[in-house]
Formats: sequence, C-alpha cells, structure tokens
Amino acid sequence: PVITSNLGSMKEIAGSQGIVVDPTSVDEISQAMLTLVENDELRKQSIDLATERILQFTWENAIQELDKIIDLIR
Repeated sequence: PVITSNLGSMKEIAGSQGIVVDPTSVDEISQAMLTLVENDELRKQSIDLATERILQFTWENAIQELDKIIDLIR
C-alpha cells in the first residue's frame, strides 16, 4: 500500500492508488497507517492498485513520452 504526500507531484504519481496525506500532520499519517492495518480489504485493494500503477512507469513509457515532447519542439 502507498501512503504519500499531498505536496508536489506525489499525489499525481500515486493517482487514485495511494492514500494522500499532509506530510506535516502526524495525525493524518498515523490515521492512514492505522486504516491500512485495520482494513484488510482496503490494504489488499491498495496493493493491487499500486501494482497496476507502477507498471505505467517503465523505461519504455518514459522514452515514448520523451519522444512526444521532442516531436513537439521540433
């Protein structure tokens, strides 16, 4: 399962697969951790969704996106 910051690009990277928290809030971080520990179904779902999400971040996909950007500036 993924617990990540609501600052910067982390929430976009995690997408809907992560639990987004204020990184300065101990209460939010601890509540997210507790929720994942206590809720087996949510934890399993979070793991499955994060596994799917990570497959989008491959070198091949990065190269394709970079090629698109290069084509735009040519």
